[in-house]
Amino acid sequence: TPEVADTIEQPGVAMPNDIVLITAEVAGRVESVPVSSGDMVWAGKDPTVLVKLNTDLLKAECDGCESEMTIDKLRYERIEDLFERGGATEHERDQALANYKGSRARYDASQAKLERSIIVAPTDGTIDSLPVDEGEYIRPGDEIATIVDTRKMTVIVEVSERNVPFLQLGDQATIVARQRGKEVYFVGEITFIAKMLDTTTF
Repeated sequence: TPEVADTIEQPGVAMPNDIVLITAEVAGRVESVPVSSGDMVWAGKDPTVLVKLNTDLLKAECDGCESEMTIDKLRYERIEDLFERGGATEHERDQALANYKGSRARYDASQAKLERSIIVAPTDGTIDSLPVDEGEYIRPGDEIATIVDTRKMTVIVEVSERNVPFLQLGDQATIVARQRGKEVYFVGEITFIAKMLDTTTF
């Protein structure tokens, strides 16, 4: 049995467990960016707004789809009434219903696009990057922000082969970090020990 070492001190790299990349779902010009890199953001019932897009074109599209849907709905109801009284064929009724369903789907889609013009935080965390500016035109798929959750971190440490026998899953480890020029201590737990050896740590 190897003699237990008092302490093993090794440098490590801290990484957040959760990293969320937010991308645009609709195209538009950025109207405002009310947050900055480094800000804490929140999800939930009242999520933090990350970016607002100009909605002039989206509102016009939505209004047009709503008008089309209203007209198709009235036309369908009129033909349905005629069909019940024998004044319209089944084909005419089915066609009117299909037109109404189509225009309603287009309205729902335009409404969804309008709602997605306000991009909010999908998770709690800190804004790590925010590569958009006011006035910039973005397209679907463009990166809006990266959010990291630093409340729970994973620290990766390379340990020499001779020290591996002293480590066990579940063991506690003290992590020393520097924050604003001061040393801060955290307590962590060993959750993984790699089976593959790195020849540089012999």
